Amino acid sequence: MSAQQKHAFSRLFYRTAFLWRTRLEEHLRFWSMNLTSWQILWFLHLEDVRYNQYMLAAKLGIETSHLVRLLDRMEKRGLLKREANPQDRRQNHVIITPSGTALVGEIEAVIIRLRQEMLVNIAADDLEDGIHLLEGMLGNLVQMSDAEQSSRSVEARPLSAPSFLGKYSQGIERRSSADRRGGIDRRSNADRRRGGTVEQYAGNLDRRSHVERRSPMERRGKVERRRRVSSR
Repeated sequence: MSAQQKHAFSRLFYRTAFLWRTRLEEHLRFWSMNLTSWQILWFLHLEDVRYNQYMLAAKLGIETSHLVRLLDRMEKRGLLKREANPQDRRQNHVIITPSGTALVGEIEAVIIRLRQEMLVNIAADDLEDGIHLLEGMLGNLVQMSDAEQSSRSVEARPLSAPSFLGKYSQGIERRSSADRRGGIDRRSNADRRRGGTVEQYAGNLDRRSHVERRSPMERRGKVERRRRVSSR
């Protein structure tokens, strides 16, 4: 298959799926439904599995918070109900009601008619080939999704404690040595601006520390001697 054929197929596939979804949404609007709420009723009606909210959200591929809002509206209409799980009170089973089952029958009749209109003049062999083609595409997409999830889980794996602490201590050492070098450079630049050198700056520090080590009595005695000398 050439690149031009692949592009044409992708464009037609997207366009067909978009128009099919749009047609369904237009007809579901008559019952104040959308495609997601219809799928909820269809899954609950078709399968014998007792879904809780988390399982149903995963089945539909939507967030649990979004599902809860849909279930609230549908429960107010009497289309389904939620029952507490006797084994786990934190979970609720979602169960379709007789009113919801009756609505599924009405909507399904309309969807069957739309599907027949879409597949008119399509040969059975072509339809079978299309089924095999879509199955292959779906399998490839599932493998891609699984590979991406596994790679993300590996990337999100936290560092072990020794390596993390080692990198953290190395970072502290690098920062502290850089800070020390920066402090010396800043002091030497200040001395140069004052006309001194680093050695003079160190000597000033030594003299200051020597003066600070003298006792108050010694400092006062030295001041008084200076006063007597000056008075003479």
